Amino acid sequence: MVCAWLAAGCAATRPAIDLPRGDGTPYPRHADALAEAVNACRGVRTMEFLLALRGRRGETSLRGRVRGAVARPGSLRLEGLAPFGAPRFVLAAAPEAATLLLPRARQVVRDAHPREMLYALAGLPLAPDDLRAVLTGCVVPEPRSIAGRAYGDDWIAVDLAGGATAFLRPIDGGLTVVAGARGPLTVAYEGHVRGLPRRVRVLVEGAGASAGVDLTADLSQVSINTTLHPEVFAVTVGASFQAVALEELTGGTPLRDPAGPPDPARSTP
Repeated sequence: MVCAWLAAGCAATRPAIDLPRGDGTPYPRHADALAEAVNACRGVRTMEFLLALRGRRGETSLRGRVRGAVARPGSLRLEGLAPFGAPRFVLAAAPEAATLLLPRARQVVRDAHPREMLYALAGLPLAPDDLRAVLTGCVVPEPRSIAGRAYGDDWIAVDLAGGATAFLRPIDGGLTVVAGARGPLTVAYEGHVRGLPRRVRVLVEGAGASAGVDLTADLSQVSINTTLHPEVFAVTVGASFQAVALEELTGGTPLRDPAGPPDPARSTP
């Protein structure tokens, strides 16, 4: 128990994502710089991947292996893998509706918005196309530059239409998106392979036991622009499954780490 709480304390004090601040120097070539940096992620129409997730949401530790697939427009499938047996969860989403299956509990959440599903699972206020953009390094689904500024010789900040910012640095001779900021999210990217990141860290501003998020995803088994049939983004719900409301998952996400510290919000006196 002591080790678990010490581990939680270390996770809670992880360093913030360090981004350049201040006015910088105007950078007139911001559009060309962004086009170079997002060339790879802009070309992603479909992606299959395996995520190794670790982090926290408030005081709840999150951990798991998730097999996933995304496709334009707005299609998403996530399966929470278990050491053996049925998956911990299956999320299948179209642009405006999603189904969350909990095979081990024989429960199903129907017809919620995909953004609400992802928030319930991991505290991420993202729709499927937003998640694709965050995982591939584009920051937003359709990045379009409106202004830019330089910070010394290493950093370029490009302001995007809609209010987000992409931060670029030269890597292996080319400009690469190494971080981004969009609304309450700050994202950092590492381990790029052919222009796409293999490690993504997401911070979500918030307060309280269930609001702030610090989540790191390591991507492997990545396949780009393969043909994904519509059945990939659908689930079959057996007659024995009980329908539950999305609100019933609050504090009880299937990504919760059973080895982590107890969640005070769910403890009983």
